[in-house]
Amino acid sequence: QKLPFPKPMWFIVVFKYCLRFSFVAIEAVLANYLNSNLQISQDTSTVIFHALLWLAYTTPLLGAILADQFLGKYRAILWSSFPYILGMIFIILATIPDFGLPPT
Repeated sequence: QKLPFPKPMWFIVVFKYCLRFSFVAIEAVLANYLNSNLQISQDTSTVIFHALLWLAYTTPLLGAILADQFLGKYRAILWSSFPYILGMIFIILATIPDFGLPPT
């Protein structure tokens, strides 16, 4: 029996759900993290938070142009995942106190 959708569509759907899950997870704790861990003021952390939201919802337009004109849809998905991965790594590393070094 033939599937009603192309097989690569499932890759895009699963990838999109993974990206959305990681974005919502970061979004939920970002303002708290900036305020308490990095000692950034409440006003500045709110500005950073809303700048992230603005970028997250407007950069797909640039991604669509790049995907259609230059990269192709699968390379665009691959390259657009790197900022997410780097951000997650930086947040994970920042939460490790002194990277396990003995106190001085």
